[in-house]
Amino acid sequence: MMRPETRQGGSAPRVCVAGASGYAGSACADAFAAAGWQVSGFSRRGGATPGGLPVMACADGRAFHDLLQRTPPDVLLVATGIAELDACERDPALSQQANVDTLDEWIATVRTVCPSVRVVLLSSIYVFGEQCPPAGFCESDAPQPLSVYGRHKWQAEQRLQASGLRHLIVRLPWLIGNTAHPADPVRQLWRKFQQGESAVDDGLRFPTDARWVAHSLAGLMCAGVEGVVHLSAVGAGSRFDLMAGLLAHCTPAPVSSLRRQPALAGPAANGRAPRPEYLRLGTCRPEVRDLPACPSWQQLAERYAASLCGQSVREEQPL
Repeated sequence: MMRPETRQGGSAPRVCVAGASGYAGSACADAFAAAGWQVSGFSRRGGATPGGLPVMACADGRAFHDLLQRTPPDVLLVATGIAELDACERDPALSQQANVDTLDEWIATVRTVCPSVRVVLLSSIYVFGEQCPPAGFCESDAPQPLSVYGRHKWQAEQRLQASGLRHLIVRLPWLIGNTAHPADPVRQLWRKFQQGESAVDDGLRFPTDARWVAHSLAGLMCAGVEGVVHLSAVGAGSRFDLMAGLLAHCTPAPVSSLRRQPALAGPAANGRAPRPEYLRLGTCRPEVRDLPACPSWQQLAERYAASLCGQSVREEQPL
């Protein structure tokens, strides 16, 4: 990770996290703070991260401008937007505003207030569509998004690339592992399971540890990596597989039994975004290949069992 002395004058580097109360943003903010960086975070509503870092409420462009003027950061991490595919499909205008237009406004402000800042944008696997190569999509492969969400994430990438600012674009798959966050997707699946609902077997995904992403991102930022990188676990599993793995570590087993619910067949309809059957992120960049291995989804299932079922399992050491 970036050492405190890398900033002129010997102070720790300053990182501003946009969307610090969100799922990915909070994982990054907490990891950066634990590493000794100077971390400030903001979101539309404010609040705090699971690690207790205060998050400032910053609801408009003027507030963002004032924030940058008061404390110009070395890095601006953008972890904002609407990431729910179906919500974006139902309301493309809202998706455009949240995923593209807001970034445009921030880019303009950064260029005026602190043009030397490096902007790190969290993007998505959904910039890609069908015909996934066996080894996954490389950073140099051309995006061909199928959904509104994917198109808007691709547009956001293009806007940042054309801005003239130093930048790093990080494409990510399905993130899990930030177990204390209220929006954790596995906790949501667990609540549905406790209510007797089925777990959807909706095709293979690559469940990736949000904490590993945060530590890996810190390493890339430390090394000055720019351009586009892919961060992903290598093991595939469906939501059903993940829940079954979690329950396998629960002793005694919960009373309810897990039921497999097949994914909806046929073309997308009724506001449901099209989803490719199989998407995998590969990488062509040696900086990514040199990172510590990402925990498997089976290891994450064991961690969730400790959190949700009260099990005593060995917690892996921080990366």
